Amino acid sequence: MKDECINYIWEFLRKTLNRRATEFLDQQSTESGPFFMMLSTPASHAPFTPASKYKDNFADKRAPRTPSYNIHGKDKHWLIEQALNPMPSDTVSTIDDIFRNRWRTLLSVDDMVENVVNILTEKSLINNTFIFFTSDNGYHLGQFSLPNDKRQLYEFDNRVPFMVRGPRIKPGSTYNSPVSAIDLAPTFLEIAESPIPITMQGESLLKLLTTQNYNRSSPILLEHYGEHHNEIQGCPQYKNQGMANCDNHCVCEDSHNNTFRCFVTWGIPNMDKQKLCYVMEDNATFVELYDLVKDENELNNIIDYIDKPGFEKNRDMIKDMKNCKKCQHVLKFMEDCRGHKCEKIINLLH
Repeated sequence: MKDECINYIWEFLRKTLNRRATEFLDQQSTESGPFFMMLSTPASHAPFTPASKYKDNFADKRAPRTPSYNIHGKDKHWLIEQALNPMPSDTVSTIDDIFRNRWRTLLSVDDMVENVVNILTEKSLINNTFIFFTSDNGYHLGQFSLPNDKRQLYEFDNRVPFMVRGPRIKPGSTYNSPVSAIDLAPTFLEIAESPIPITMQGESLLKLLTTQNYNRSSPILLEHYGEHHNEIQGCPQYKNQGMANCDNHCVCEDSHNNTFRCFVTWGIPNMDKQKLCYVMEDNATFVELYDLVKDENELNNIIDYIDKPGFEKNRDMIKDMKNCKKCQHVLKFMEDCRGHKCEKIINLLH
């Protein structure tokens, strides 16, 4: 494209994405055949710069004070426990500013989505088009006293919005089944009536979206490989310590051994909704276990309490996983399995 290499500032980039989407959709019609369009916006990514017309919106809003906001992350990996608690006042102010600006940037995304829907409607394509809206990661703003980032194993960092509209999808319906980003490509291929390669790890969501009373039973594997730098500007104490993403108070959001794998048992028959995580890449593998039914905010790491009353269910499995009698086998299976075959993980857990 002729303007492909121009270095647009953020506001012009938003306009450019919207313009290119409009130009592409203008070429489509009920006679032109199937099409696929992907729009990937910088919002609400740093530097959180809103369009000028939205710069004053949400002036009275602040970051949500969730149950995990500005509390100490006890019983968690050392990186979480190193956060300052309570958070300094300037950190709280920065968090609230970021929250407002992230919302402001998303108003431009709203405009773009509205434009796409309006064009599809005008061209009589809206009732025969699937529209997916999602994100690549979550975000925290003060949870467990961590200022702002996205690299932790907790639900606030790995849960994302996921909304779909399209043919045969009941308006206003909600699905309570585990899905992940790796399921998107197989879904798009099935919609296009194209074969799904066996190399794809995900599973098409089309049946889930268009069939009533259908639930999936696939567990979810979460992984992160920690970043690190030799030097952190303003934090000389962390030289060659494997740290990264540190704020002005030297509270760091990532490190070399913030490398983790999590196994979420959501949707597996006869098993509670639990998340078992291994923080690795050091000499002391740290384990965290959360009951996502009773403790959706992951306030209490229960890995050391599985011998007490109330934890009878799946106790042997958790013990084996904690001691890594099964963990490497299970995690390796989750890395290698493809599509429906991932459901066979159930056989490894019982």
